[in-house]
Amino acid sequence: GALGDADEDMKDPQIASSSGDDKDDTGTKDKKIVKREMVIECIAPYEKYKWKNIGDMKDGVRSDNIQYATAFSPPYHLQSILRMQGHSKKGSSKTTNNTMIFIVLQGAVTVTLNGQLFTAKKGDSFFFPAQSTYDLSNEWDETVEMSLLQFHYQQEMCCVPVDPDSTLA
Repeated sequence: GALGDADEDMKDPQIASSSGDDKDDTGTKDKKIVKREMVIECIAPYEKYKWKNIGDMKDGVRSDNIQYATAFSPPYHLQSILRMQGHSKKGSSKTTNNTMIFIVLQGAVTVTLNGQLFTAKKGDSFFFPAQSTYDLSNEWDETVEMSLLQFHYQQEMCCVPVDPDSTLA
């Protein structure tokens, strides 16, 4: 399955509207911007994360071998942490209208992106564009932990050609 519930967690509150009734000195309509202050959490202490077990037995993984915790959910974004125990596999998923950006904080992970395989280790970053098929696998004994930022596009995405000089081409 997909990580988190990105579509639900990334709703954008209305923060500006236009009245359109006022005219400026030149006689043209002046649209007034009405701003609303939003109070949001600006820190998410690691020790207060609420971990969800997302491993799936159909992928041969106990539910607690793969865990997910949401840190923040600003409009159209989702910042979270993904933790995978050694010798576990997340299972194939599709990004739909989300771009997912990972930073490996601990351990190493084997990544499958649209059929291409690569390994990312501590300090490495990688991302999954919208409309991609992906899988994550921890083939080692050590737990892997990754920071994950998801960006949700509100309109349908089109395909972007792969650079022929890319290491993934």
